[in-house]
Amino acid sequence: MPISKFFRNFFSLIKKSRKHQIIFSAAAFLFLAALGLLIFYLVQAGPGAFSVINKSDGRSQNSGQEKQAGQDYALPNGVRMLDGMTVPEAETNKLPLAVMIENLSVVRPQSGLSAANLVYEALAEGGITRFLAVFSGTADLPEIGPVRSARVYYLDWATELGAAYIHCGGDPYALRLIKQYKMRDLDQSYNGYFFWRKDELAAPHNLFTKTALLVEAVNAKGWLDQGNFKPWLFKTEATLDSRPENTADISIDFSSPSYAVVWKYDRENNQYLRYNGGFPHLDKNNGEQIKAKNVVVQFMVAAFKDDDLAKGRLGMHTIGGDKALIFRDGEAISSIWKKNYREDRTRFYTTDWKEIEFDPGTIWIEVVPPERSVSY
Repeated sequence: MPISKFFRNFFSLIKKSRKHQIIFSAAAFLFLAALGLLIFYLVQAGPGAFSVINKSDGRSQNSGQEKQAGQDYALPNGVRMLDGMTVPEAETNKLPLAVMIENLSVVRPQSGLSAANLVYEALAEGGITRFLAVFSGTADLPEIGPVRSARVYYLDWATELGAAYIHCGGDPYALRLIKQYKMRDLDQSYNGYFFWRKDELAAPHNLFTKTALLVEAVNAKGWLDQGNFKPWLFKTEATLDSRPENTADISIDFSSPSYAVVWKYDRENNQYLRYNGGFPHLDKNNGEQIKAKNVVVQFMVAAFKDDDLAKGRLGMHTIGGDKALIFRDGEAISSIWKKNYREDRTRFYTTDWKEIEFDPGTIWIEVVPPERSVSY
């Protein structure tokens, strides 16, 4: 029966007798109230409520065939939830520490990036990129930074991990949302004790912190030092003889040559070495080149905001889904990413909806607008 006909029959049945006007009024009120609650739910749920990926092209369609295996997946004892590495049991689920780190060419090499268990790199305004480096909270790092300001889309990635979010200020909309989301917020603007500035560097590119101070901050804030998020899936990495001997570099054109990214596969160690702006990307703490066991290219629509609070700031469609590329064991896997709502963990699937299994070790996610060039 068409919905319009159902509504006409519903109201005409109740209105047949004038003696039942009170019943009609009450029923109409209850019906409209229920309809209002439904609309409110859909608005709050956002575009991810019914948005699923079409298998053929990775765009949003009404489907529902994706498998949520990871949602009920328990890692074996002694496996760290953030990156699948084998560690002492007490260190498997430390509260993730998510630090905003800048990537201007003049601040390279940054400190601490090589020790991050999970890294997001995404565009900010002006064609620059910025990192959200997530640490398990166990590595003793003498320096992390330079620490920079918050942006809205990074909040969604920190939120899905239930992470402590470490930054210095931010755009007004992001700062308002941090309070609205009730995040574990460590903003240097109000927590200067846990940071320091280097006199030899120009502000605002001279702000740093370290693991010991961040752990102290967690204790001072009274935050539980255990994480509360659903892990991704992990597998045993490929043996040397099963890894491909010849692989193309992964090249990502974010904007200008200063922000061009290249990952080169190291077959012997089954890892990817990072180059930024045409040079090996090093970590100042140890002088080593940054590397990752897994590289993910997550295609995501980006657009500038025009509302009053976020005017001129870049935004990204973090909820919903699109195409992705997974690089591990020297192979490229065409895949799909999916995130149903803000607190939901982003999931990655093969094109036939099997959840991706990562190699244990660092996972580096390159968030790239679909119109930008990626070769491999």
